[in-house]
Amino acid sequence: MVERLERAVSGQQCVVPVYVFMPDHCHIMVMGLEEQSDSLAAMYRFRMLTGKWLHSRGLPGWQQSFWDHVM
Repeated sequence: MVERLERAVSGQQCVVPVYVFMPDHCHIMVMGLEEQSDSLAAMYRFRMLTGKWLHSRGLPGWQQSFWDHVM
């Protein structure tokens, strides 16, 4: 998951200063580095990359939406 998170945010000029993965959910802070950074696109990419990985192993995927805050 961490490798996929790094791939997702690097393509959007973002970094992840802190994250925590728990058995049934995760908390991720995404921070843009440039004015054109897109943290929301980074999270969508992360969900896509990890969703495919979970599906390929017969595991349940992510719920339909996620709860996010922009600060």
